[in-house]
Amino acid sequence: MILHDNYTKNTFNNNHHLQIIKVYKQSNTINSSNEIAGTNNSAGGNSSYFLNNYYIYVIKYNGNIINRRYNEFELLYQILRKLFLTDLLPSIPKKESIMDLVKQQANNSIDLTSKTLASGYSNLLHLKDSFLGYTSGTTVVSHDENDLEDPDKFLNTKETKTFKLSIPKNHLLNNVDLTGVSDKDIKLIRHRCIFFQDFLNELINNDKIYNENNILREFLNNKNINFVDFIKSYSLINQTLLSNDVLRLNPSDPLGTEDFYKYLPLPSVTGRGSLPKVPNLKKQSSNCHISGEDAGSGDGEDDDEAIESDDSDYDNGLYSSGSDDGFLGGANFRRVSEPIQKFSRTPSFSQSLQTAATSTRNSNDSKRPHIDNMEAELIAYLKKNNDKFQKAEKLVKEYKKKIVSKMLKNIRKVSKDFDSLKTMQESYMDSLKTYHSFDPSLPLYDSQIMVNLDKVVDDLCAQLYYNCLEKMKELDAFNDNCLQLIKFSKNKLKQKELLKILIDNETLKLEHLQKKIEMDSEVSAEYQNENNDKEEKAAEENISNNKANGKNDKNGSSIITVNDNNTTTTQPVQSVSNRFSPFIKKLSTFTAIVKDKYTHSLQPTKLELQNKVVQLQEVLQQLEKNEKCINDDIMFILNEVYDKDIDQFTKKIDHEILQIIKVISEAMRIYSSKSLDIWKEISTKYTS
Repeated sequence: MILHDNYTKNTFNNNHHLQIIKVYKQSNTINSSNEIAGTNNSAGGNSSYFLNNYYIYVIKYNGNIINRRYNEFELLYQILRKLFLTDLLPSIPKKESIMDLVKQQANNSIDLTSKTLASGYSNLLHLKDSFLGYTSGTTVVSHDENDLEDPDKFLNTKETKTFKLSIPKNHLLNNVDLTGVSDKDIKLIRHRCIFFQDFLNELINNDKIYNENNILREFLNNKNINFVDFIKSYSLINQTLLSNDVLRLNPSDPLGTEDFYKYLPLPSVTGRGSLPKVPNLKKQSSNCHISGEDAGSGDGEDDDEAIESDDSDYDNGLYSSGSDDGFLGGANFRRVSEPIQKFSRTPSFSQSLQTAATSTRNSNDSKRPHIDNMEAELIAYLKKNNDKFQKAEKLVKEYKKKIVSKMLKNIRKVSKDFDSLKTMQESYMDSLKTYHSFDPSLPLYDSQIMVNLDKVVDDLCAQLYYNCLEKMKELDAFNDNCLQLIKFSKNKLKQKELLKILIDNETLKLEHLQKKIEMDSEVSAEYQNENNDKEEKAAEENISNNKANGKNDKNGSSIITVNDNNTTTTQPVQSVSNRFSPFIKKLSTFTAIVKDKYTHSLQPTKLELQNKVVQLQEVLQQLEKNEKCINDDIMFILNEVYDKDIDQFTKKIDHEILQIIKVISEAMRIYSSKSLDIWKEISTKYTS
């Protein structure tokens, strides 16, 4: 899966540290009618314009400056997930919509529409603000040390900046220029900067990802002004790879996926990560930006977030399965929908093992010893490692439920408690300011002390939020990625059973069509002979009727005598039945022939049936090719996920959580020491 296209690997050095140095908002006005029509009708017409706002993240890497947008990070993430199907990758911040917020809170049993519709709407807006990490009219500021030395100046800043959170000393947090960011978006954008920077640095330090392909280096190439446009013209990454479901890719070499993989059946949900839909590169251009791409995005900061239970089904498909191309599409694939229902939920490995063994024992195809040997090898592998798989899966779920989610919730609770303490101290300082306005000569002995105490609490809150809570969010997303890899391996086992069902159904369908062709050939021959006999019989009857009618004209006619001026005239008279009987018989015979031919015309012709047989034979050939390689694919995925990825996951989680605990301990120690000194000083002044 190495992408070589005459690109020099020395362009970048992966030992250099990447840094986001600036974020700013960019706006442009787009003529929607001209964009749609592809014309430049500037004069006249009913052109509509809308303002498009989005944030640009300025990246500094190896001395180069690169500008990237959120959707470009998103596209890079999706491509890497397709190229490295079994690798545990870091996450990017999610883009939440208002409906995502509603769904999450609905799952947490929060009534958003209580009392009245108006109050429900207000609750929804408040929920969105709190989810995004800000409240209306507030901002996050990093106080200047000079402001903290002057209590009056510090108090005066409270009128415009009602919510302050100092930024802890950090190479990322203190060096990012956010002057071009809206006040209400400061916390959200800083959250994204932390995620994006950690995401890119982890990719750079991953030798496999950095060295096996050029995608990451092209993303960090400042010559590629628009990464979406670059991917559209990049020969090694095409729309087929992006639109294909991950279960229809070769896990060991996605770029070398053979054509027969597209015939694989798909379970109801893929379950390979909570990703957005793959963008349609044909609809994106360098001049057309997605409107409001940063609107409705959040960092998942809800305090009442529910912890997932053991029975949670991680089925949130992040890749669209798309339509089933070829002969498997539409109604043909729906015929196997009933057998598929038993796979609607992901089975445990013991259930998958039992199902696989049963299907192998029930297979009566003795003409495929090679396939039977591979299935026997897979069954033996599953039996041998079944306990290991179950323990590993349980371990990852326990990390999610009992460690990561609980620790994330506890840090949020502690941070919220200290925020309340800080609010209480701010109220006290407001009262001091009020007394000072009544009597300026009144000395505020405690003002400097309270400023120092407020700074101590603020430093602790900043440490808890930026260095602990944000890191726990990354670990939570990393935990979800590991669970999705487990889900992916299970879905591959599910796909193997669906493949067996599909092959059996298509084989029966082929046999039915072949029998139908044989029967139709016999019926058409009999029908032709019968039709010829009918035509001969009809001709004979026609001749006999004509002869009988001629005889009746001579012997059976009556004579009518008409006397006119003593002149006698004789006229033959025929009965009505004798005159119309031959015509009615001919019409009846002709009607029967036409009706018979029309009935046969409703049936598919022999040529159409033969074409269907050819199509089915081709499909079966492709499915049999999949049957030969799917066992090896499953074993490859299981080895990668359970022997490499889960071990990598546990080591990283343990290390990061230990570091977070150290940060919390040090922050609490510093807070306790400084606050104790401050309160001792307050006590001394009041007692003196």
